[in-house]
Order: sequence, then C-alpha cells, then structure tokens
Amino acid sequence: MSDIRSHLKTPSVTVPCLAAAVMIILRLCGRFVISNMTEESDPLLTVSVLQLIIFILPCIFYYLLKGRRLETDPFFYMVRPKHFIFVIVSALTLLCGTLLIKYGQFILFDEMYSTDGLVDSAISGSTGAGGAGLIVAYVIIPAVSEELFYRGVILSEYRPYGSVNAVIVSAFCFAFMHFSFDNFVLYLFAGLILGMVAVVTRSLLASVILHVLSNLLSLYGSDSFLRITIQKSGEIFMGFLLVALFGLSLVFLLSRLEQVYSAYAEKPPVSALPASSKDNILKVFFSPAFLALVAVFVVLTAFI
Repeated sequence: MSDIRSHLKTPSVTVPCLAAAVMIILRLCGRFVISNMTEESDPLLTVSVLQLIIFILPCIFYYLLKGRRLETDPFFYMVRPKHFIFVIVSALTLLCGTLLIKYGQFILFDEMYSTDGLVDSAISGSTGAGGAGLIVAYVIIPAVSEELFYRGVILSEYRPYGSVNAVIVSAFCFAFMHFSFDNFVLYLFAGLILGMVAVVTRSLLASVILHVLSNLLSLYGSDSFLRITIQKSGEIFMGFLLVALFGLSLVFLLSRLEQVYSAYAEKPPVSALPASSKDNILKVFFSPAFLALVAVFVVLTAFI
C-alpha cells in the first residue's frame, strides 16, 4: 500500500493530473465567460485576470500540496551574457520554423489556421482597447503565466526523468492546452524550442522573452504577411526561402548548443549529472496518467 501511495505522488502521476485539471478549467471557464460577456465588459481585462487565475493559482496550489518544493528547482535566474547569442539564434529558429509550418498549412490545406480560444475571442470582441492593452493581455501576461506553468512547474517536475523528456512533456502540455488539432504541430514546435531554451540557459526569463516574441508575431499578422508574400513571390520560391532560412538557423542553433554544453563540460552547472531520458521513456510517455491526459485533450478539443 505504501508503494502505491508513493507512486501516486510521483511527477509522472501528479503533473498529468494537474495539466488535465487546468485544461478542463481553461476550456469550460473560458467558453462560459466569453459567451456571457456583455457590452459593458472589458474583454482584455477579463482575459488577463482569467489567465492569471487559471495558470498561476494552480501552480501555487500544486506547490503547496508538494510541501513547498518541486522535484527540481525552477530556473529563476537571469540570462547570462554568454547565452545571449544562443537565445537570439533560438528566436530566429522559432520564427523561421513557425513561418515554415504555416507555409505548409497554406500549401497542403490552402489556408493557415489562426489561433483560437479565450484570448482570441476576447480580442475579436474588444471595442475600446488600444495597442498597449492588446500587448499586455495577449502578449505579456500569457508569456509570463504560461512559462511559469509549463517550464516552471511541469518541466521542473519532470527533469528527474531526464531533461529531454521534461522538454517534450512540457511541449506536449503546451500544445494540448491550445485545443487545436490543426495547429498542434505549430504549438508543439514552439513548446520544444521554449523548453530547450529554458533548459540550456537555465533561465525561465529566456523562454519568457521568446514566448513574448512568438505572441507578437502571432498578434501582428504573420498569416497575412505570409499570404501576401506567397502571392507576390510564388509558392515555390517562398518555400525554398523558408526551408533555407530554417535550415541555416537550425545549423547555427546546433552550433551554439554545442558551444554551451562544451562550456558546461568544463564547468558543470550542477554537481550531479541528470537522469538519462532514454531510460525513462516508457515511464513518462506510456504511463496511465499521461495517456489519460492525451485522452482529455482529444475529448475537450473534439467535443467541447
């Protein structure tokens, strides 16, 4: 019995339960609030408050339930100057990869699926908010609150199973909570880059900065820019250009990654090596709790 209780307290069980609870609250609460907004409501203020409540309060509640400690300490550190170039190259890779995925959607499906959900519904219903309000509600608050949840709590809890597994799980949770089959690959890619940046730089601030840039790109017309550019330059030329840019950015990213870890090999940031991700794949991705989380995503996205 004690073995069962200890197993139920492991991150492979508790984190999927936390993520599933937040997904359900986000989906149901978001739809209820948006559908009941009146003309007097301030949609951007409502969205801002809801995002803080839906993402930050569960983090605090989970932290208290865990006895005021996580499995590993979150990366609450500043970005070191030696990592600035890596962050910049990661941002370029995120930008090029995002545009390439959207280009693929345009070519395969003759359209680029816009992000939907609570935030976008509020923006479309906003009547008096200026640019500053949009940036706060749609760019800054989501970046901070979501990074604290995905890379602060989820990634930190899964790091004992290996850093690669932690990055992948946090990326899947990030994609799940956008409730989109069409944009799943887009969100998964973004989540992988954000998680990698947090782990490599050991700074949540770095992933917040990239998340802000990604939100700005989404807010200010990456879809429209891509459509116009494809129409003027042609599909083949644009596709070649995006593939070339993404390939170059990826090469530079891997080069900088090698340099960062070469420095870590000379002066390790931790006293003990992290667990092997390869040895924990079955425990992480085929656990009943994680498979249940996948099922929750499918049900919420397809039927609710």
